Amino acid sequence: RKCAHLVLYAVLGLIAVRALKLQSGGSATWHFVYPMLLVLFIGSLAELNQSYLASRTGTPFDVLIDLAGGFFGTVLGIMYYRSQAVTTINA
Repeated sequence: RKCAHLVLYAVLGLIAVRALKLQSGGSATWHFVYPMLLVLFIGSLAELNQSYLASRTGTPFDVLIDLAGGFFGTVLGIMYYRSQAVTTINA
């Protein structure tokens, strides 16, 4: 279950980086901070929601797992799109 958190939030981070790349050039810092804030916000909301359910528990540790996945996906996305920019320039 924790692995699913990691993978799904990595995908969220990757998609957020992709959305920013399509939207505007922006700075590299913004392309890292925005996806991480998005992951933090959505992960926190999900855990808050789970804390109200009798069958589930929402913990801050799960938010950290979500952030770790988001970090992984965001860094992967930034590295991928930077390599694409270099390939386009060299072509």
